[in-house]
Amino acid sequence: MQQTFRFLALAFAMTAALCATTAQAFTLSNSNGGDGYVVTTPTSFDLFGADNQIGSSITTYLTTTATGGVYNFDWTYTSHDCCGYYYDPAGAMLNGTTFQLSSAGTTAGVIESGSVTFFLNPGDTFGFYVSSTDTCCGRGEILVTGDVGAAPEPATWSLMILGVGGMGAALRTRRRKAVAA
Repeated sequence: MQQTFRFLALAFAMTAALCATTAQAFTLSNSNGGDGYVVTTPTSFDLFGADNQIGSSITTYLTTTATGGVYNFDWTYTSHDCCGYYYDPAGAMLNGTTFQLSSAGTTAGVIESGSVTFFLNPGDTFGFYVSSTDTCCGRGEILVTGDVGAAPEPATWSLMILGVGGMGAALRTRRRKAVAA
């Protein structure tokens, strides 16, 4: 029984460690001295553009994927700029190419939303941006939910399945010994 407990504890620890290593590491950056920022949770992030009156700035939140795959995101965009969306467009980026998601010319305070899917190869850089063309009068904001942490790599899935299978086998062996006794 003590050996089964040790096996289960080891399998759980290995699975937890593997799960912890699969998260994508996103990096925040601002061009031209902007003061844009990001607020993160385990399932979403909220990216805010610059508003420090420097002229223009692009705030990006990007990562490079270790494995390929399909990543799905839902997004919600709001401009807090008194002059509207035109001054703070936002969107997605893939390998340095931007794809604007927000509409141009919509009045301030209108909320837009949608979905975006990335089909990625290993080494692709992807993420989101807010471009602040005037960096004054309010920030643009894009809230992103979905695959904000990486999907586990195939090898990680295999090890997790093996660990769960091993725990099940250990429990079956324990039950058989209890019935035989």
